[in-house]
Amino acid sequence: MFNLVISEKNKKLINEYRLKLSNFLEMMGRSWRLILGVVLFSIFVSFVLTLILPKKWEASTTLQIAKLPSVQGDIAAVEDHLQSVENVNQLGFKEKVLNDLHLPTQKGQDKRSDIFLDTFIASPIKNKEWINISVTAYSQQDALKSIQTAIAELQAMHAPMTAPTKNRLNKELQTVNQALSRSGYDISALNHQVARGGRHSAAADLLKTKDSTNRALQLQQDQLKGRLILIDELSTKPIYPINNPDKQTFPNRIIFLILGALLGLLSGCGIVWWKARKVQ
Repeated sequence: MFNLVISEKNKKLINEYRLKLSNFLEMMGRSWRLILGVVLFSIFVSFVLTLILPKKWEASTTLQIAKLPSVQGDIAAVEDHLQSVENVNQLGFKEKVLNDLHLPTQKGQDKRSDIFLDTFIASPIKNKEWINISVTAYSQQDALKSIQTAIAELQAMHAPMTAPTKNRLNKELQTVNQALSRSGYDISALNHQVARGGRHSAAADLLKTKDSTNRALQLQQDQLKGRLILIDELSTKPIYPINNPDKQTFPNRIIFLILGALLGLLSGCGIVWWKARKVQ
């Protein structure tokens, strides 16, 4: 009996909702011209906004943080990528970039500085020792220049961390090159003596020793060059080309028009409903 009462009440509520919905749809149908007019007006306003609002472009890229190879073959980052993110997001770093761009570092003095301070941001990439940096500007060229300057500033921060190792390797390579040069001269002279005295002379035995030493020096030279090349490959730099689309990111005309149409539809329905309530 109780279930039957509940069921009857539910049916009554459902019928009431259906009636209200039917009346509402009928009311909307009678006022479709008003609703359409509001929608078209809202779309027009949205279109005008896309013309008068300041246009903005975005540039972004993904950076690897410099690493150094050890003699044992291990590779370690000069700075943790999360620390790099924190450093880049600090006001001091942004001010250095603005100085490099010859822009004021205080807000309110130049709109280009303002938008840089408000939009320049670094973020880590999940499960990767990389970071993303992005910035918005009032022109495509300014966005690209800002991101390039920020990259150069971060590279300048990490350069002193790799410089001692690179300087040491370059000195070692210079020493090896000098030794190879002397070794080459000695081998040339010994070859001349062997040609005159025969293969069983003392010069021939010395030549074998010099050849062995020369091969060891060449191997050392290749290893040093390889480590220097690897350091350059593992330096702080973009791993992909900078993303700097030709199309503005704001205002997005399609999104504005869609939002305008939705807002117009809601507003039109609201006006019709308000007028109907007022008549009642």
